Amino acid sequence: MSVFRFPDAVCTVESWLDGVGSSFATKLKRSSASKNLEWELDLREEGYPIESARIRLGALFPAVPCELYVAAELCLQLPHVEDDGRVCLDDVCQPSDFDRPIAAVIRAITLFKTELLQRSSNAEWREKELHAERLSYWNRFCDQRQKSPRGRPRPRTTLVNMVDVDEWTEGEIAAFTPKGSRDRRIHTQVVTLGETDPVELANRHGFSSGTVVKGSAVFVRLPEEFRWSPLTWPQNFHELEKLVRSITQSHHSIAEWLSDKGWVDTSDEAVKASKSDKIGIGTKPLLVVFCHGRELYGYQISQSIVSLVTLPHAAPIKIVRVDPTWSLTRDYSTSAFSRRQGKHVLALGTGSLGSPIIDVLARAGVGAIDIVDAQVFGPENVSRHLLGMSSILKGKASEMAARIRKEIPGVEVRGYSGDARTWCAENCKPGKYDLVIDLTAESSVRIFLAHVRAALLGDTPVVHAWVEPHCAATHVVATVAREPWPASDPASTRVNAADYSAAQMRVNLPACSQGFHPYGSADVLQAAGFSAERILDILDNGLVTSTVWSSIRSQAFFDSLGVPISTKAIVPGQGGPRDGIMLTRMLTDVLQNDA
Repeated sequence: MSVFRFPDAVCTVESWLDGVGSSFATKLKRSSASKNLEWELDLREEGYPIESARIRLGALFPAVPCELYVAAELCLQLPHVEDDGRVCLDDVCQPSDFDRPIAAVIRAITLFKTELLQRSSNAEWREKELHAERLSYWNRFCDQRQKSPRGRPRPRTTLVNMVDVDEWTEGEIAAFTPKGSRDRRIHTQVVTLGETDPVELANRHGFSSGTVVKGSAVFVRLPEEFRWSPLTWPQNFHELEKLVRSITQSHHSIAEWLSDKGWVDTSDEAVKASKSDKIGIGTKPLLVVFCHGRELYGYQISQSIVSLVTLPHAAPIKIVRVDPTWSLTRDYSTSAFSRRQGKHVLALGTGSLGSPIIDVLARAGVGAIDIVDAQVFGPENVSRHLLGMSSILKGKASEMAARIRKEIPGVEVRGYSGDARTWCAENCKPGKYDLVIDLTAESSVRIFLAHVRAALLGDTPVVHAWVEPHCAATHVVATVAREPWPASDPASTRVNAADYSAAQMRVNLPACSQGFHPYGSADVLQAAGFSAERILDILDNGLVTSTVWSSIRSQAFFDSLGVPISTKAIVPGQGGPRDGIMLTRMLTDVLQNDA
């Protein structure tokens, strides 16, 4: 009994099942290596579609509820049955289970009977339940076919860049086989629709490895009301063809598609006309994908074992969507995401605050980002920057852009090395950007933008974001053209939460104008999250009035720094060193108040 973490609870249930419960449960023999106790439940007299099941107490019972098992072959026949026969009905541990473990087992058995066995006699209910979790069951179906002795080799990974699909939409495949592979078996295939090139996509995100072979795919949209379940899945090429013809009212045919692509033997015109017998396929990758909503279910088409004698082989395969909509939103709030995809943002500076803000904007769906920064990434930047050791002695802007291009889909990002003022003077014009974000924290840049804003940016909103020493406060100043940031640059006198003139806050280095303010990655990431939230709100909802948002640490934090700092009235007096407040102020009010 020592293998059980809660032996008293297990002993209580064991005594009950071996005693009163012996009328319906028979203990199964336990091996010396087993960490479970199991009983077989006799269901023959209860009229259920199955005659027996097993109940298992694991090593962590009742913290982990008891499990019920049926025959593994019932997977894909009954809903809520896993590959190994485990019944999954979302039973969870209750606080009372430790004191009343027998009640926990009774609850599990009752749930099993009422939520599965009693309902499973209804074919309509079974199909509805299987359809409700169709993607999970489909993946199991693919695994079963792959493990079958007659299973065909198929790509290990299929990645699809999804876009909106009509009734019938064609795409391209870039399939990669490992170098030196004798059987040229496809390891990874990347599928795209529209104008996106699959090879370019694979190269961008590091999916490409080995020799590339181009192929074709076709996407067929299933009606929303169509129930995709083991009862409706095509089991072979003939059923695949039949389903496609049915849902497209015979407007489309997989066999005809293969013929049009030149991968069908055309020597026998009668065979070609019938499209139902003796089709021979070449070696290029071919894929048929059914779209149900935003879900994808694929069949890899391969040549028959006996070419021109039997129909092509249609192997069910798992598909992984890698398009921006799924990768960045999980198909949630897609309309807002689509609007962000149309935004073009200019980010000046990509330092410890700028790099995470830019990264968040890209992951939030901003479609185009230009990054300008003149600095080279040094090893001293690693502690609080998104870039790391592989970027040392390389330009921050170009490295940040390369990182985003590789890791985040759907964003066109360009990095430019140069002084923010010079670059803006040479490249900006009104209407080019939806938002300009100054992340340099440099007074000279704020002053420059104040002087040239009308000529270079027009009505484009401008955001200045910076942190005070030690990340004691974070400020996001968003301005509209009619209420601009003053050229006098009152950041320290009007916006900042403290006056640091009497304290040495910067650590100077033995080089011309070199130094830094000490703070860590946790501090600046909080500041970046605060800033990014407000920047995204501007992109989503626009900016009507120039606004100052501030996140300010408590007086206790300033006191903990141990240097003479004169804090202003906006610094909260309550709370510990890790506490603080967030403020929203109109820029006009901030500029009018006394310092």
